[in-house]
Amino acid sequence: MVAVAVALRTPSAGKAATSKHCIAGTILGEMLHRLTRACSRAARVSQHCQPAAVLVRAARRSSRSAIAASSCSVVVAVAAATTAAACDAAFDESPRDAYGGITVVVGEAGPPEVFEGALTASLDRWRRDGVRGVWLEVPAALVKYLPAALERGFTLRGGDATHVLCCAWLPGGESPLPPGPTHQVGVGAVVTDRAGRLLLVQEAVGPAQGRWKLPTGLCESNEDIGAAAAREVREETGLDVRPAEVLAVRHSHGFHRGVSDVFFCVRCEAIDEGAALTPQAGEIARVAWRPVSDAHDAATPAWQRIYQIAARGGGLRVDTYPGRRGATATCIYSSSDSVV
Repeated sequence: MVAVAVALRTPSAGKAATSKHCIAGTILGEMLHRLTRACSRAARVSQHCQPAAVLVRAARRSSRSAIAASSCSVVVAVAAATTAAACDAAFDESPRDAYGGITVVVGEAGPPEVFEGALTASLDRWRRDGVRGVWLEVPAALVKYLPAALERGFTLRGGDATHVLCCAWLPGGESPLPPGPTHQVGVGAVVTDRAGRLLLVQEAVGPAQGRWKLPTGLCESNEDIGAAAAREVREETGLDVRPAEVLAVRHSHGFHRGVSDVFFCVRCEAIDEGAALTPQAGEIARVAWRPVSDAHDAATPAWQRIYQIAARGGGLRVDTYPGRRGATATCIYSSSDSVV
């Protein structure tokens, strides 16, 4: 009965093999039981049939041992098959990288307790195989598994609307794995017309509301600096521009949720200065060509220098080239012909 109960809890993939073990154990037990009854009757017929009594006791012991052995083998086989099936369903592992780490994408594994067992077994295997770091991607739809990962040594490293990313350092000790995002990358576009006026906006909401300022924003994922500056100008003003050079880079700290900010000031050239200017709905209240002195930061020494460079040229050149894994990379360097 124990073997049958275990078989009913196994996945369908293991039911056939388990049922064979259970049936074999049941048949063997029934045969031994009948043999025991026959020997008992023989012993009652002859009080001198000592071998029959011995056979009865041996048959009973053999029956119990056979059933127990069959049940144990079934339990072990079912447990191994269940764990393996859960691991296969729960984890999509990448090949090991150059640093001895792997990336594992979590899949649907059933109830959280099944995932817990699969993760524990996988961690044991990864340690035996010498895996150093494990990056675990948990899809947003499967965050029910996240507590089990955190309880087993994983720490949060970020994510987005589609997944949560966490990692574990298996050798122990202080982890050398990189922390979560520490910086955001912002851009500001300096666009001037032939009259020397700046393209400025007034935001409809936010701390700069009511003040003239440059079109600014954050880079999107896998977006180059120049492309981000041109996009922000187009979104906030309706004007199409092309990025020309980087005028300055600012590195500051203590922004949203404690991250630091790297801000690139990019000079852009208008493709058509006479094109209509259209404020971005809900974000920008006004947009216009204005004197440089109207910019709210024009009086600060740093921005005075930036606007001077923008007026005469001579900023940093920006080039893009193929980077890792098919993405592009941006290189910023002096536009001077001299080499230091």
